[in-house]
Amino acid sequence: MNKLEVIKADYNETKLSILITEVNWLLAYWTISKKYNNRFIKKYGEDFFERTKEILTVKNLKNGTEEKIELKEPTNNYYIKFNYSDSIYQVELSRVGKQDDKDYGYKIISNKIQSPNIKILIDDYNKSKIKFKNIKSGEELIETKYYKKNENSKEDVEKLYNDLIKPAWNAYKKENGYKEK
Repeated sequence: MNKLEVIKADYNETKLSILITEVNWLLAYWTISKKYNNRFIKKYGEDFFERTKEILTVKNLKNGTEEKIELKEPTNNYYIKFNYSDSIYQVELSRVGKQDDKDYGYKIISNKIQSPNIKILIDDYNKSKIKFKNIKSGEELIETKYYKKNENSKEDVEKLYNDLIKPAWNAYKKENGYKEK
């Protein structure tokens, strides 16, 4: 097997999907049907895929920016780092000419996805307590005092983590038998 060959599952459909895997990472994954590829081979010749390259275009629909990523090796997924929180992203997979970036109309467009807002939001700064709620059960989990120094300051984030998030995570791990490796 050639080292650049990839074993791809054939679902007989053409689809590109994206999802957020971590705070600043998207996963784009796709499947392309033989029927879709054969349309371009029939129109542009048997060597269409040798004369073209795959490009992922990551579009931030909120601020209008886009980034193009050339895929150097055959694949059916790609992790993409993004820099803007609270934005809407969409990805496009296309094939363009290797020599001249000619657009052959080979385009697959993903779903749109909202990136998380990575700031800590507190609606009413006059309140001295923060309540966390289990969204499945509706039960309030933690109530604690919180004193705001500066908006999203390192000290505020560390205090919030040490007072609320770390103890809740440790309790969860203990309840579920989670062991560190």
